This record gives sequence, C-alpha cells and structure tokens, in this order.
Amino acid sequence: MRIRFESVICFFALLTCASSLFAKTHPLDVALEGPWIYLEDAQFDDGSGHTKPVLVVMAPNSTGHNLPIFSTGRGFQILPSGHVYCLGDTTTCAPGTPSQSKLVSGNYPDLRFVKVKTMPGWKWYQSITQDSWILILPMPDSASNNGVDHITLEPGFAAPAVPNGTSETIGSIGMYLHYADWDTSKLTLFRCADHKVDRCDNPQAAGAPQDNYGTLSISMTVVPETDTTYYPSRCEYHVRAAYHAMILFLDSTPLNSGRNRNQSQGYIDLRQIDDSYDPSCYYCDPQEPNTSCPPMPMAEGYAATDAKELLGQIVANLRQIDSKDKEGLNIEKLNDEHEKWTGAVPDPSQLAQIQGPLHQSLQGVQKLYQQESRKDKAPLVAVRDQERRLIAYAIRIDSATSGKDCRVAQMLVDNN
Repeated sequence: MRIRFESVICFFALLTCASSLFAKTHPLDVALEGPWIYLEDAQFDDGSGHTKPVLVVMAPNSTGHNLPIFSTGRGFQILPSGHVYCLGDTTTCAPGTPSQSKLVSGNYPDLRFVKVKTMPGWKWYQSITQDSWILILPMPDSASNNGVDHITLEPGFAAPAVPNGTSETIGSIGMYLHYADWDTSKLTLFRCADHKVDRCDNPQAAGAPQDNYGTLSISMTVVPETDTTYYPSRCEYHVRAAYHAMILFLDSTPLNSGRNRNQSQGYIDLRQIDDSYDPSCYYCDPQEPNTSCPPMPMAEGYAATDAKELLGQIVANLRQIDSKDKEGLNIEKLNDEHEKWTGAVPDPSQLAQIQGPLHQSLQGVQKLYQQESRKDKAPLVAVRDQERRLIAYAIRIDSATSGKDCRVAQMLVDNN
C-alpha cells in the first residue's frame, strides 16, 4: 500500500514538472516611435520588497503630435493624465526577472541614442506632469535601432550645418526592445496610482489588454502639416519641436541663457532628402523662442478625454430630456455600449461601433431642439455638444493610428 501511494505522488510530481517545462512563452518586440527619452532605473520596487532594473520611457507633449498609441493591432491612445503607466501581463507591472541591468544591443549594431543629462538630484518619479507620459517597461534582453538618420546638434540656434561636419552624428529615430520570453499571451498597460516613489502603486488596467502576436507598438504619430507657406514639409518642424521639448523636459533652463544642462546639443538640424541642410528652415523653426511666425497650424489641441465617462454623461443627460418621443435618441443602445467598454479609452473598434448610434442620437437631439414649442433648450445644447465631442474624439483616434510617424532622434539619460 505504501509503495502504491508513493507511486501516485511521483506520478503527480512528474505531471507538475512536465506542465512547467512545457508552459508556453512568447517572444515579444516592443517598437517605440516618437519623442521618447530612456532612463535605466536599477532600483525599481516590484511590490514584494525587492528591487530590479527597469526601463523608464518618457515623452513630453510637443506641438504637432497625436497622443501615443498602445497597440498590437486594435489598441488605444494613452492619455497624458499625470499618472505613471507600466507594461505588464494580466496582473503584474514589469513582470519577470531581467537578464540585463542596462540597455544592450546584444548581437545587433550599436544603439545610437543622443546621450543627455538631468539636473542634479532629478528623479523621474518626481517629474510627473499632466502633459507628459512616463511608462515603466521591463528591462529587455536586448535592443536595436528602428531606423537612424543624420542629424546635427549644436549649442546655439541656426549654426551653419554641413553634411559630415564636426557636429553631425547618426541618431536612432526609433527603437525595438527585444524580450526572449513573455510568460503570457496578454499585454496590459497599467495606470499606477499617484506616487512620488520608485514603484507602481495599485496598478489598474488603462485599457483593454492586447494579444501578444509578437510586436507591440507604442508610437506617437504626427498631425499632418497643412500650411506650406510658413511650414513646408521638407523642414519637418514637428521633429524640431519635439527635440526642443525633450531637452527642456530634462532641464527647463532656457536654452537662450546658455546654461542648460544639455546646452552643447541643445538644438537640432536635419538633413534634407538630398543630404543637404536648408538654412531657410530656420525662419519658422519652433526651437527659436523669438520667432515672428504664426502658431504652427499643424498643432492639434486635445483634452485628456475619458471616453467612457463622457459616454456615461451623455446617456444620463439623454434620460433627463423632457420628451415623450425618446426612441430616436438611442439611449438604450448607447447605454449598452457604455457597459461593454473597459478602461477610460476603448479600442478603435468599440469607438467605430458607437459612431453610428451617436450620429442618430445627435439627429434626434437636433430635431427636438428645432421644435418651436420647446422653451428650455439648454439641456439639448449640453448633450448635443457632448455627442459632437465624442464623435470628434473617435475620428481623431482613428486618424492617429494611421498618421505619419514622428521620426525624432531618441535620447538616453547618462549622468555618469
């Protein structure tokens, strides 16, 4: 009997070992495009009292850019909400035990970051603002350039630039982070609770988890340039604006004072398609603080829209409208969609589904507004404006996922 019992124990032990040996993992590449600044943090608290290295990825908002997209195909925009975000699996921020403590290229060619410094005592977790993005990512096994370009970096504005000059360098304009094993088939962007410490407190999903099909894109696209009189596309003013914002994000000391921590490379100039540098692009360059040019027309203002909350307000306000005929307002359809949504920013397919019912509801509201017998039209005006705002928001997200990439030189903090 004893022998039979021990045999059963061994059998189940073997099953357990086999299941762990054959547990499925997935390789993952994370593609980062946009004005991202990278910082290697070796002391991140993983929530269990232990510290481990992570990669902190930061970007300031800059003129002419859409909100960043978190997507493996049907993703969502990341709101600049004054929170820290973190890449994780289904439950954990920055999971796993990293094989590296710093960014390394492994078998890939060397990484070509612009090396930058911060002010003494500067901490990333003390620099959270409502108008920037900070993401915590697990430290990758290796990284590679997702494109490079020739750039000239100078301490002063409009310094003459020539191809292969002493101030010219090759900079990374995108990055791939390579993870050999991702333990789940899901990728979740968590929003961390407000904190001023080196960890992610009380992580909550910021949007619908993405399926891991091999590549996750965290990209910031560009609003199309329209005014070619002042802002010709060849000058790529969105790149110059982004670089300027990145420099001032790390040290707000004005560059025209000559005392910025990164003064030696405070200004960027870009090679043209024919490999020349075009001095006429200095005329409306957003890096020049005293420019007489009009505001950049490609800049798109935005509000940090909580789409789920806004839809809930629309439904509540539609229910309050005094009318016997509410069939044309699509209240129940909109309410059903509201209950299905997860996170503040639904994915594009959910926003696409809501646009038809929203347009129909807007027509119904407008029809009630035109009734001459109706005296109090203020509630109709309020809900009409909310519906228009949500429709515009859905259209903007769709355009942001297919816009032109922001190919600005990316940076790595190096205070050594």
